[in-house]
Amino acid sequence: MKNRLLILLTLIIFSSCLNNEYRQLLNGNILSPDKTEYIYFAYEGKYIIFGEPNFISYIKWQPRKLQHGDGKTNAGVYSINDNADLNILYRIKYNSEWSELYIKKELSINNYELENCNYFIFIDTITPFIGYYDADIKSINKGFGINENIEIIKFMEYLNNNEIFDYQIWGLLRNPFHAIDRSDGFAGYIYGFFDEIKNIAIGGTVWLNKNDELFYLVMNRRLFLLNIEWLEKLGYNKERMELK
Repeated sequence: MKNRLLILLTLIIFSSCLNNEYRQLLNGNILSPDKTEYIYFAYEGKYIIFGEPNFISYIKWQPRKLQHGDGKTNAGVYSINDNADLNILYRIKYNSEWSELYIKKELSINNYELENCNYFIFIDTITPFIGYYDADIKSINKGFGINENIEIIKFMEYLNNNEIFDYQIWGLLRNPFHAIDRSDGFAGYIYGFFDEIKNIAIGGTVWLNKNDELFYLVMNRRLFLLNIEWLEKLGYNKERMELK
């Protein structure tokens, strides 16, 4: 009798733990313990993530460790930078080396693309790699940049009118002008943020072409000519850049 009670208690505890886990529905969506539904949002690399992913939960009935590398990474869902509203989930699948982002179902009807960003800012760093992989939202000075609708509309109109077509983009962190040193001419980043989803942004890199002394922006897999006036509105400081 005592053993039966012990087994029953163990099953109750185990069942309770599983009920507190996120689970994946047959349609691929993810359901939280409080019945909040999340829809697939983006693949790894489409958005820049600001802050560290923090593990929340395994996915019920799925393997609990990533089956790549040393096998110690938790497979499941993470918050980004301990963001409390959990509008976005960072997902590590047990059978894939690539992470994914999921978004709350009610927010998935919105179009989180370049033209719908609510805030743009220029950030200067030493190389294309510092600031991309170690991005920290707390380090961004919101005193710079543009966040008024009229200015954003004008900025997007400028970009669309100054896009360079028929040009192969090799990568966000690679000099678009085929310089031997891939970081040659790097000036900094432009990030586009959204009001409803914190800690992620569309990222772009700004390059000075040594041949024509003009600035160019690689963003959203597109190439744009970018004048100094818009760069300064976004936060570019020529004197500070010359000291780098």
